[in-house]
Amino acid sequence: MVHKIALASLISVLATLFLMTSVSGFASGSFGIRSAYAQTEPVGTAADQSTDSEMVNSDQTTLRRQQQPPPNLTGRWSGPMHDTEGGDGQLTLTITQPQDSAGLHGDWSSTIARIGGGGNLGDGDIAKDDFVHLKLNGGNCHTIVHGTLINSHIIAVYKAKRCGGPRSSGHFDLTKQEGGAP
Repeated sequence: MVHKIALASLISVLATLFLMTSVSGFASGSFGIRSAYAQTEPVGTAADQSTDSEMVNSDQTTLRRQQQPPPNLTGRWSGPMHDTEGGDGQLTLTITQPQDSAGLHGDWSSTIARIGGGGNLGDGDIAKDDFVHLKLNGGNCHTIVHGTLINSHIIAVYKAKRCGGPRSSGHFDLTKQEGGAP
């Protein structure tokens, strides 16, 4: 029994470390690149030195990014979604964002009634690392969203709470619509 608990703990720690390193690499667009360099060339070679300069350039880019205002998500976003209880459907967000602010406001609608069908955005923001956090309020549901802005897509997962039945969760991939400013 003790061995099973120790093994489960080890797997949990390793999974957490993997997620911490892979999510930051995924969000920066360099997913897997540094580990690929580390596996292909011995330490001290020209490739190792170029990796160091690329890491410095990446750090400088990150610093410039942190000094810039967050990306503006104002507009209409729509795309497919999948809910564990409600199946497949469509989601549309109409986002307003004050200039130079990370706060997100607006409304939403979905063809999946299970998560409320529509309502307002509450307590939303976009972090400087392009992570998007939203709360979709509608009906009796409160849906918490965590996602990433990649180019003109918001790719996210969510969990709906207090919907009058089993908790549901799911994912979506929204694209900013042309001329989508409200």
